[in-house]
Amino acid sequence: MPLSQQIQHHAGDREVQIATRQESAFPHLSRLCTDFNFQVMQSPAEGYDSFRLTIQEQNQERQITPAFSQLELLESHVCSHLVDILHNYVFDAPAAH
Repeated sequence: MPLSQQIQHHAGDREVQIATRQESAFPHLSRLCTDFNFQVMQSPAEGYDSFRLTIQEQNQERQITPAFSQLELLESHVCSHLVDILHNYVFDAPAAH
């Protein structure tokens, strides 16, 4: 992807950068974002923020996981479904979870 190309996110969404000091708290999210093309997105919702795992494909955001109210819950979900998430990523199938 050219460096000048802008990726459009849903209004109000922002990418959550999993910093090095957080890697031990969110090892699966950190690994997916570092080694693959996944992003953790934070969206303002009705009174709280929601977090979801997404991937950018041809300038479109594809949601990989349901939205969770806490990063810890998203990490737990990703840990439980890691094989399915990576299988879908490698074989380009839509995520079922």
